[in-house]
Amino acid sequence: MCTLQVPEERPKKGQPHEEIQSMPLDEGDPATVFKIGTTLGEEREAMVIRVLREFKDIFGWETKDMSRLDPAVAVHRFYVDPYYKPIKQKKATILVEKGEAIRKEVDKLLGVDAIRELLFPTWLENIVLVPKPNGTW
Repeated sequence: MCTLQVPEERPKKGQPHEEIQSMPLDEGDPATVFKIGTTLGEEREAMVIRVLREFKDIFGWETKDMSRLDPAVAVHRFYVDPYYKPIKQKKATILVEKGEAIRKEVDKLLGVDAIRELLFPTWLENIVLVPKPNGTW
């Protein structure tokens, strides 16, 4: 007979398996902070930090940085089979607070040409907002 032992405490989903520390990528810009594991050892940690600082210009720290992305590298498309009728969800009422967060994010993404407006004759799907760990949308 085989017995399965389940640990009493499981790590929370999406949590790191080790302690992490925040490191500023650029001492003059507190917005450019990355997180690094504490079990790397001094030599490897120094090497990782040196490489990250050397190539800091390739990271997108703000939405406006996304405009540099080549669509050949990263693009999202909806491929819809014309033989199937789209399933229409019942339109949900959006609270004012969520509506403002949605409009702000959409305007930000439109401003950097990360998305574009498409007009559909019917409503297809409701927007789902996921709260960030700091409580904002």
